[in-house]
Amino acid sequence: FSLLDGDWLAVNTQVTAEDGQLVLVRLREQLTVKRYKRKGVRGYLVADGPDTAAFVGSGREGVVVEGVIVGVLRQLGLPADVQV
Repeated sequence: FSLLDGDWLAVNTQVTAEDGQLVLVRLREQLTVKRYKRKGVRGYLVADGPDTAAFVGSGREGVVVEGVIVGVLRQLGLPADVQV
Protein backbone atom coordinates (compact mmCIF):
# COMPACT_ATOMS: atom_id res chain seq x y z
CA PHE A 1 0.00 0.00 0.00
CA SER A 2 1.37 3.37 -0.95
CA LEU A 3 0.07 6.88 -0.34
CA LEU A 4 0.72 9.50 -2.97
CA ASP A 5 0.97 13.25 -2.60
CA GLY A 6 -2.56 14.65 -2.79
CA ASP A 7 -4.32 11.50 -1.54
CA TRP A 8 -7.17 11.99 0.93
CA LEU A 9 -7.78 9.45 3.70
CA ALA A 10 -11.14 8.33 5.02
CA VAL A 11 -10.61 7.60 8.72
CA ASN A 12 -12.96 5.97 11.21
CA THR A 13 -12.12 7.75 14.47
CA GLN A 14 -11.36 5.14 17.15
CA VAL A 15 -8.61 4.41 19.66
CA THR A 16 -8.21 0.66 19.03
CA ALA A 17 -7.28 -1.40 15.99
CA GLU A 18 -7.28 -5.02 14.87
CA ASP A 19 -4.21 -6.90 13.69
CA GLY A 20 -3.32 -5.91 10.12
CA GLN A 21 -5.37 -2.72 9.89
CA LEU A 22 -3.95 0.53 8.57
CA VAL A 23 -4.09 3.15 11.30
CA LEU A 24 -3.60 6.87 11.66
CA VAL A 25 -1.39 7.32 14.70
CA ARG A 26 -0.06 10.30 16.57
CA LEU A 27 3.60 9.71 17.31
CA ARG A 28 5.31 12.43 19.32
CA GLU A 29 2.81 15.07 18.12
CA GLN A 30 3.05 14.08 14.43
CA LEU A 31 0.49 12.09 12.46
CA THR A 32 1.58 9.10 10.42
CA VAL A 33 -0.03 6.08 8.73
CA LYS A 34 1.24 2.64 9.70
CA ARG A 35 0.01 -0.95 9.71
CA TYR A 36 -0.93 -2.19 13.19
CA LYS A 37 0.34 -5.65 14.07
CA ARG A 38 -0.15 -7.60 17.27
CA LYS A 39 2.13 -10.31 18.63
CA GLY A 40 0.89 -11.73 21.91
CA VAL A 41 0.04 -8.82 24.19
CA ARG A 42 2.31 -6.33 22.38
CA GLY A 43 1.23 -4.17 19.50
CA TYR A 44 3.59 -2.61 17.03
CA LEU A 45 3.49 -0.38 13.97
CA VAL A 46 4.92 -1.36 10.62
CA ALA A 47 5.43 0.82 7.58
CA ASP A 48 4.49 -0.88 4.32
CA GLY A 49 7.69 0.48 2.76
CA PRO A 50 10.64 -1.94 2.84
CA ASP A 51 13.14 0.61 4.19
CA THR A 52 11.35 1.47 7.44
CA ALA A 53 11.80 -0.47 10.68
CA ALA A 54 8.89 -1.53 12.88
CA PHE A 55 8.10 0.60 15.91
CA VAL A 56 7.06 -1.05 19.15
CA GLY A 57 5.48 1.26 21.68
CA SER A 58 2.57 2.25 23.80
CA GLY A 59 0.69 5.36 24.84
CA ARG A 60 3.39 5.94 27.43
CA GLU A 61 5.85 6.67 24.60
CA GLY A 62 3.50 9.15 22.98
CA VAL A 63 1.88 6.71 20.51
CA VAL A 64 -1.88 7.20 20.19
CA VAL A 65 -4.18 5.53 17.66
CA GLU A 66 -6.36 8.30 16.22
CA GLY A 67 -8.34 6.06 13.84
CA VAL A 68 -8.47 3.26 11.30
CA ILE A 69 -8.05 3.96 7.59
CA VAL A 70 -11.23 2.85 5.79
CA GLY A 71 -10.57 4.36 2.37
CA VAL A 72 -8.26 6.37 0.16
CA LEU A 73 -9.47 8.98 -2.31
CA ARG A 74 -7.17 9.67 -5.21
CA GLN A 75 -7.77 12.00 -8.12
CA LEU A 76 -6.74 10.31 -11.33
CA GLY A 77 -5.22 12.24 -14.20
CA LEU A 78 -8.04 14.39 -15.56
CA PRO A 79 -7.53 16.82 -18.42
CA ALA A 80 -6.60 20.30 -17.21
CA ASP A 81 -9.86 21.80 -18.48
CA VAL A 82 -12.04 19.43 -16.41
CA GLN A 83 -13.06 20.73 -13.00
CA VAL A 84 -14.17 18.40 -10.22
